[in-house]
Amino acid sequence: LSSHEQVVALKNEKPQRLLDALEAIAKSEANHARRAVQTGAAGIFVSIANAQGGVLSEADYVKFSEPFDKMIFEAVKSAPLNVLHLHTDAKYGDKLYAQRFYQGWAASAINYSIYTYIGIGEVQKRFGGVVMAGLDERNYRGMTPLDLKREWLAAKNAANKRLILAPGCSVPNDSTDEELARLPHLLGA
Repeated sequence: LSSHEQVVALKNEKPQRLLDALEAIAKSEANHARRAVQTGAAGIFVSIANAQGGVLSEADYVKFSEPFDKMIFEAVKSAPLNVLHLHTDAKYGDKLYAQRFYQGWAASAINYSIYTYIGIGEVQKRFGGVVMAGLDERNYRGMTPLDLKREWLAAKNAANKRLILAPGCSVPNDSTDEELARLPHLLGA
């Protein structure tokens, strides 16, 4: 299942075989998540990268991914901090099936990129949990403290109290300690 071409072939030629394999993987991930919470984790962070046009059709996401994604969250639904990360490819950011994630998930927070072009206030109207967003992960390394403050204030003004200021994805892996320290320093942490 690590080959995109093989997954597409299975989906088209032997869909039940693909569904069976995905279920086995999801059960394993659910067991892993349960063990993590049992040993003290406050929750899980699950990245969903295929719920967008250009990657899967919405119907294919609903059939081949959503049930298994939900299975993992359901395994740890009592954990206080389960984060649903809506990972978007730069070229498909505006094609995210965001409406699929506002209800029916055992997640207390949604994390997503500003490049999905969905406002924080809009998500908060539809999702009852915490929104983790507001910072530009792509340009984080070059952002000055003033840039960060502008993004923080824009996010704060767009949100109610259910906001964790965060990048919508990981910042570049080669970010320096100094670059990473800018935000906590700005916020007085």
